[in-house]
Amino acid sequence: MALVCLKLYRITGQRFYRDKARKIFTFLRSRMQYVADKDYYTWNYWDPFGPWDLNVEEGSARHWMNVHGYRNYQAGEVRQLVEAYHSGIVFTEKDIQRIINTNLKVMWNGDKAAPKYVNSNAELPVPPMTEEERKAREAEIAANPLSKEGRAGTLWTGLLDFDPTIRELYAAGLGGGNARAQIAAAYYNNVTAKRPAGFDRHHAAAVDVPQWPVSDCRSLTVAAVMPATVKRGVPSYVFCKARVPVELEVGLYDADGKQLGSPMYKGKVEGGTDGHAGVFFFEWRPQETLNRPLKGAYIVRWTVPDGHRDFPVTIQ
Repeated sequence: MALVCLKLYRITGQRFYRDKARKIFTFLRSRMQYVADKDYYTWNYWDPFGPWDLNVEEGSARHWMNVHGYRNYQAGEVRQLVEAYHSGIVFTEKDIQRIINTNLKVMWNGDKAAPKYVNSNAELPVPPMTEEERKAREAEIAANPLSKEGRAGTLWTGLLDFDPTIRELYAAGLGGGNARAQIAAAYYNNVTAKRPAGFDRHHAAAVDVPQWPVSDCRSLTVAAVMPATVKRGVPSYVFCKARVPVELEVGLYDADGKQLGSPMYKGKVEGGTDGHAGVFFFEWRPQETLNRPLKGAYIVRWTVPDGHRDFPVTIQ
C-alpha cells in the first residue's frame, strides 16, 4: 500500500498519498533494531501493529515474530524502503548505510568467489542451553553452517543504487540463458550500472526524514508503544520482545532525557528465540498514573543490561 501511495503521489502530486506512505514506512522504521559494533539494523517479521495484535488476556502476541528462518522477506522489504528513501521520506542516508552494513558485515561471508549469506539476526544473542542442547546445536551448524540463523540470507539487490560491493556481487552472479536472466543483465548493464553508486534520491522533490531515536541493544528485538499517541481514557500498551532472559526497567522520559516519576515496570522478562517467546507488555494510562499534568512529546525507554531502546510518544 505504501508503494502504491508513493506512485499515486508522483502521478497526482496530492500530499495525502505521500503522508499515507510516510506513516506506513515510519512503522517499519520504528521497529528496526540497532546494533552498534557493526553499525547495522535488523528487524522482525510481523511485529504487532496495534493493540488488536495482542491477546491481552493471555499476555501474548497473536503473530509469530522474528527474522524469518527460510523466507527472504527482508530482501523485498529492503527494496520497498529504498523506494521510500528515493521518494524523500522516513529513511536517511545513515539508515541506508546501516542496512548495507547488515548485508555485507553481518550476512555475507566476505568471499567474492563463493559468496554465502546467513540471516540478518545471526549475531544476536541466544538463550543459555543445556550441554545436550549445545552439542546438538553445534552438530547441526557443523553439518549446515547456514542453519545458524536460518537459510533466508541473500544479497539484498535493492541496495544496488548505493554500494559498489553490492554491485560487484550482483554482477558476478548474472548469467544464464533464460529470458529473465537476460533481462536482469541488460537492465543492470544499461540502467543501474550507468549511474554511479551513491546516495542521490531519485524521486525526491522534497525530503521529510525526522530522526528516529537510535540506541544500541542486542537482547530486545522490538520495543514499541501502541498506540503511540496516548489519549486520556484510552489505554496504550507498552510492548517488547526479548531474545534472552533480561532484567528490564521501563520508564517515561522527557525531551531532555530526564526520567519522570518511578519506573513503570521493573523486573525479569523471560526471553526466547522462538517467534512467540519473550513477549512482554502492560497497559499504560500515563495521565491517570502520574501525579502531574502531561501533554506533548515524551520518550518511553526500555533499559536492559546490554543497552536500551527508546520509543517516542505523544501524550494528549
